[in-house]
Amino acid sequence: MRRVSCASHCAVLGIDYSLAPEHPFSPPLYDVLNSIRFVADGGLGANYLRGSVALAGDSAGANLALGTLLTLRV
Repeated sequence: MRRVSCASHCAVLGIDYSLAPEHPFSPPLYDVLNSIRFVADGGLGANYLRGSVALAGDSAGANLALGTLLTLRV
């Protein structure tokens, strides 16, 4: 994440989401959705405009990023 942040000159937030098998599918998705809402509400001390936040993930994190985008679509 540090490399992505340095290369893109952007802030990066790593989300420590709930993992299976202790937590089935829904809790990890809610963890990511709550993190996105936290950022959108100025939780990082900055006001981010709609469309200025990117999601990325690897393996299960990529699935959560896609699931989050599908959940948030308007």
